[in-house]
Amino acid sequence: MKNPLVLLSVFVALLYWVLRAPLPYNVVLKWLAIISLATFVWQQRQSWQETLLVVALCCHSVGDVLLDWDRTKLFLPAVGAFMAGHVLYLVTFWPNLMTFEAMPFAKKILAGTVLLYGVAMALLIVPHLPKNLLVAVVLYMGVILAMTLVVTCANYRNPWLILGAVLYVISDSLIALNTFVRPLGAGAHLIWPLYYAGQLLIAFGFLNRHAPAEAFALA
Repeated sequence: MKNPLVLLSVFVALLYWVLRAPLPYNVVLKWLAIISLATFVWQQRQSWQETLLVVALCCHSVGDVLLDWDRTKLFLPAVGAFMAGHVLYLVTFWPNLMTFEAMPFAKKILAGTVLLYGVAMALLIVPHLPKNLLVAVVLYMGVILAMTLVVTCANYRNPWLILGAVLYVISDSLIALNTFVRPLGAGAHLIWPLYYAGQLLIAFGFLNRHAPAEAFALA
C-alpha cells in the first residue's frame, strides 16, 4: 500500500466517490484509479497471468469510462468491455482451479452459495430487462458468475481474491437493480466503493496468491 501508484489509485478513487465531479473530470478520475492499479500490477508481473490481469483491468477501465461518458448510448459497449475483462480474469485464474474432489468442504459450500446468489439475482433481474439488452446482460451475468466461481474454487491461500470477486459481484448486482428493477437511492452510492475495493483486492490477492492467509496484509 506504500507504493506511489497504489496510493495514487486509492486517492483518486476516493476523490471520484466524494467529489462526484461533472464530465469530463469524473471520467478522468475513474480511469486513473484503475489504470494506476493496472500499472502497479504490470510492475510486479512475474508470469503471463499478471500480464492478462493487467489487460483485464484495462478493459474494466474502458467500461468505466464508457458508462460515465454516456450510460444510455454506450451501455452495450461498456458491457462488452467489462465482459472482456471478466473473460481475461477467468483465463488468468483458470490454471489454479482445483478439482471438485480436492476442494475443502468450506470451498464447496462457498461455491454453492455463490452459484445460488447468481441464480437468485438472475431470476430477480432478467424479467425487468429490455428485449434489446436481454442477450447481452444475461451473457454478462453468466461470465461474471463463472469468473467468481473459478476464483472461489481456485487453490489460493489468502482470502482476498475471493473477497474481491464477491465485492465486484455485489457492486454489479446493485447496478443491475438500480438500472432495471428500481432506483436504490442512497444505496447506489455503494456501487463505486464496492467495485473499486473488489478490483483492489483482486489485484493484491493475485499478486500474493501463494502467501499464507495469515501472512497477507494490505498494509
